[in-house]
Amino acid sequence: MGDNILDSFETQIGVLIERYERLKQENIRLREKQTNLFTQNDAVGEKHSLMIGGIKKMIKRLKTIEKEHGRES
Repeated sequence: MGDNILDSFETQIGVLIERYERLKQENIRLREKQTNLFTQNDAVGEKHSLMIGGIKKMIKRLKTIEKEHGRES
């Protein structure tokens, strides 16, 4: 009977070790994914800022053209 309990305990420990290793690998993958997402988010933020700057310049030029055109009339 003692051997059965010991075998069962060893089996449970083995299962726990396998789960631990699986979760450890999943955690590593998730951290890598998170890092990649942060990097992508930073890149999108930079592009967004550049686009906003470009749009503001375009609006300013259009207003300047509009003022110049209005003076010609």
